[in-house]
Amino acid sequence: AKNRFQEWASRTHKQNPEYFVIHESGSDHDKVFGVEVRVNGCVYGYGKATKKKEAEKQAANVALQKLGLIDS
Repeated sequence: AKNRFQEWASRTHKQNPEYFVIHESGSDHDKVFGVEVRVNGCVYGYGKATKKKEAEKQAANVALQKLGLIDS
């Protein structure tokens, strides 16, 4: 999902998406990360998971769904 969204962002906006951790909760050994994916400052998706990479993947997936590039 991240690669596909990056391809779309590069093609459409001539810019790579940026991933931001906007929320972190839980103890050090049991963290939950909330991540937004943005292109040109606009939020396209949000993901939440116990691993940053997984939250990024979820955010990209949500963005692709919102854009109608994949089924929900």
